[in-house]
Amino acid sequence: MDQQDIIKITTLEKRSPILPIIKVWHNNIEMLFLVDSGSDICSIDANITDMLLLEPIEEKLDKISGACGDTNDTFAMYKMPIKIGNEDYNIKVVAVDLSNLINGLGLRVRGILGSNFLKTHKCIIDYPNEALYRIQTIPKVEINENGNICYEPEGVISES
Repeated sequence: MDQQDIIKITTLEKRSPILPIIKVWHNNIEMLFLVDSGSDICSIDANITDMLLLEPIEEKLDKISGACGDTNDTFAMYKMPIKIGNEDYNIKVVAVDLSNLINGLGLRVRGILGSNFLKTHKCIIDYPNEALYRIQTIPKVEINENGNICYEPEGVISES
């Protein structure tokens, strides 16, 4: 994969030594979001939806399991335009009570970017380099006659 195929979106915040936390902007308001590949959906702290002037797409949804294993009522689903680094995204978020997450981390995390965002936008979390990347193109992968996994058939990724 060429370097131009991988675009650095943003650097992870150094506020947590373990968790990938990034800055996200909505209407010029800066917030901290947890990037959580274990969460199926994106969410926003229900306590700030009015401040952010978000309009619901759907009212009162089902219960979901929270980041700390709690079961939470979701209050509504919203469309939310955000900016991460220099890139703009339109995401759907569910409003949930994130107070347990906020208290547990000791950080004012206002939202979670879930695996649906990572999959849709082909993002990867690079822990060693503390960055969030977007893959521009997905390489063609095949197994050659020696049993090696290859992409763009000449380059060997790893041997089996």
